Amino acid sequence: MKLYELADQYRRLKDALHATNQDYGTIPDNESESIEFYLGTISDDFNAKVENTALVLAELEAEVAALDAEIERLAARKNNLASSCSWLKRYLQNALETTGIDRVKGTLRTISLRKCPASVVIQDESLVPGRFKTIEEVTTTDKRAILAHYKNTGEVVEGCEFVTDKKSLSIK
Repeated sequence: MKLYELADQYRRLKDALHATNQDYGTIPDNESESIEFYLGTISDDFNAKVENTALVLAELEAEVAALDAEIERLAARKNNLASSCSWLKRYLQNALETTGIDRVKGTLRTISLRKCPASVVIQDESLVPGRFKTIEEVTTTDKRAILAHYKNTGEVVEGCEFVTDKKSLSIK
C-alpha cells in the first residue's frame, strides 16, 4: 500500500513519527505518550485502527529497507573511491622511487617520500620468546546450548532463567 492510499490521519501519524525520530534519533517517553494520545484520537474502530497502523508500519519498514539498500550502495562507492586513492598513492610513490626523486613541490601540493619509523615483521612466531607474547582469553556463554540442555533435561542451569511468556508481533 502506498502512502497516498492511507487515510490522512495515518499519514499525519507517520509524519509525527518521522519528525520525532529526526529530532531525537528515537522516540523519547514524553513524545511516545503524545503519539499514543494521537492514536487514541483516531476515530476508526479497533480492527481498522490496528490494520491501518500496521500499514504505516509496513511503509516505515519499506523505507528502512530502501535506506539499507542506499547505505549498501554508498558503502560500495566509498570502497571504490578508497581503492582508487590507494592505487594513486602507490602509483605516485612508485614514480618517485623509480625516478629517484624524493620531493616534488607544486603550486598547490608538495609530494615527498618520507622515511617510516621502525616496525616489526614476525617471520616465525614460534621462535619469539614468551616474554614478548600475551595470552588473551575470551569467555562467552552459549545460550543455545543452555536452552538445548533445558529442553532435553528440564534442568534450569544455575544463574539462568527461562522466559516463556514473551510474544512477538506478526503481520502478514
